[in-house]
Formats: sequence, C-alpha cells, structure tokens
Amino acid sequence: MHPETMEKLQLFRGDTMLIKGKKRRDTICIALADDTCEEPKIRMNKVVRSNLRVWLGDVVLVHQCADVKYGKRVHILPIDDTIEGVIGNLFDAYLKRMFSL
Repeated sequence: MHPETMEKLQLFRGDTMLIKGKKRRDTICIALADDTCEEPKIRMNKVVRSNLRVWLGDVVLVHQCADVKYGKRVHILPIDDTIEGVIGNLFDAYLKRMFSL
C-alpha cells in the first residue's frame, strides 16, 4: 500500500492488519509500503484475494491488528495433483529449504 495511506491508518512496515472482504471473509496480512501503488489502493496477491472472495477493484476494509500471536506449529498437507510422480521424502524435496534455519 502507498506510504501515505499507511501513515493515515497508523500502520508501519511489518505490522499485522486484518483485511475484511465480502461475505464475512477476513484474513491477516503484513503491511508493506510500495511507492508505485496508487494512494487509495492496496496490492494483494491471488491467494489473499481468493481467501477474501474478492476480485480486482472490489472494496475491502483494513484494520490494524496488534494482538496476533506467533504460531508454534505448522501443518502442511499436499494436494494430490501436486505430488503425482514424486518419489522420496516430500519434506526433503519441497519444504526443507523453506523451514531450515
């Protein structure tokens, strides 16, 4: 989102925000400043738009969300068509490089 919009909403880079879309859908995102984004607009990826059930150009509500706890455990399930033909350990093939310290 545009830095001036973030300033108006009192959001800083890395703050968590609650975005509410259509049909009582909401999701938590991280605020990032982007000078190339127009001021009244925000950018979100396809996954976030899908979770909110919104299309490009739809209106969403943005709220600051300061009381989000850190996750302690992640449970990842593969989709059948994404692992078709893969042999060996799925953790080593896909996830190890993302979760290794």
